[in-house]
Amino acid sequence: MIEEDNSENIENNIINIDDIENAYKVDTERDYRQELLDKYENIEVDFTVDDSWLEDTDKIALIRFYNELVNKEYSKYPPIMGDILIKKFYYQTVSQMDKEEYKKEKEKDKNLSVVEKELLKIKDENSLEYALTKK
Repeated sequence: MIEEDNSENIENNIINIDDIENAYKVDTERDYRQELLDKYENIEVDFTVDDSWLEDTDKIALIRFYNELVNKEYSKYPPIMGDILIKKFYYQTVSQMDKEEYKKEKEKDKNLSVVEKELLKIKDENSLEYALTKK
């Protein structure tokens, strides 16, 4: 009797081939990638974060860092989505930075020699590279 119940359950749970074929159909006539690009082409992320207090070199370094991150971690997305992600990460980071601490650090950097400044930049770049390669 147990065997009969199992065989009935198996028969009742068999998936019809039509259900599988209709589960997800890809329209080969559609250009899904282009539709995605068109959908996000005119999207502008509205960030009202004031970054005027950041030095341009630091803005550039932060953008480049997030560009590398997006290229590595989000490469499956089209470039338009990558740009949106970079902006999101950039402005999110700036909004969480301590403005006064940043200014103090920049003031301290003014007293460093060119060699010391470059060594700090290299150290920072290496830290960013480590952050990108760390999993």
